[in-house]
Amino acid sequence: MDKQQMLNLIGGYIPSEKNAYDYVYKNVVSMSNEEYPKSFRLKTTKVKNQQEKSTCVAHCITTMKETQDFYDSNSTDLYSIAWVYLI
Repeated sequence: MDKQQMLNLIGGYIPSEKNAYDYVYKNVVSMSNEEYPKSFRLKTTKVKNQQEKSTCVAHCITTMKETQDFYDSNSTDLYSIAWVYLI
């Protein structure tokens, strides 16, 4: 294992090969003719407590989905953290 591979593992990811889904963010944003406000804040949401579980991404995703559903349809349904791992 070379130095770069070791750094990638320490960082928690393994880079993938280039593919058709890769894009450069600045190229996508520069294509937009939209004007955005200088400042924008969403109403804050309650942060879920993951305690000692290694499920921070699942906690984040379910909170985001619950928030989206609330704003889209006034839904107060709660998603299971395990739901993320099933999709």
